[in-house]
Amino acid sequence: MSRLYESEGAPQRLNRFGKWAMWISNSHRWNFSMDQLFLDLIHECKYVAPGAQLTYALRNRLEKYKREMRQIIVSHMKDGCAPLFIACKRGHVEIVEYLLKKCDADIEQRGKYEVPDDRSVHCVTPLWCAAVCGNLEVIKCLISHGADVNAVSDSGSTPVRSACFMTHMGNKLHINYAEYN
Repeated sequence: MSRLYESEGAPQRLNRFGKWAMWISNSHRWNFSMDQLFLDLIHECKYVAPGAQLTYALRNRLEKYKREMRQIIVSHMKDGCAPLFIACKRGHVEIVEYLLKKCDADIEQRGKYEVPDDRSVHCVTPLWCAAVCGNLEVIKCLISHGADVNAVSDSGSTPVRSACFMTHMGNKLHINYAEYN
């Protein structure tokens, strides 16, 4: 087995028990450290203070991986949502910007959004989610990165229609303006 990994360039070292151990870093395989990194990213997207960015330590851990691996990490989902979707829902524009620029997060990756009033769950884009949540700065960021303003939810609703329905009229006007430019 170790010859297989050796042929792929994995360095081998003696561990503390005198046994040969393989250290596979930045490989194409998903491993425990990547899983923990993803969970830490989800946690920060959910619980960071408004207006904050990801911690320096987390950004450092992410940036140790090549861009392609970062994209894989940020495209994983927990409870039906990727980190970008959660950041859009919470209004963390700095995190949204980072995930799009540094990690190539998929701007159209859909997530599950539960409407608080009627407890219905919809499969929607990050832009739709930001529009419904009233996060104008996130909307501007997503549109500037090329988000599809005409993408519909699983119920056929666009971000503009949803913003109107939730009475976020300023968001509606901004999305409409982007649609015509």
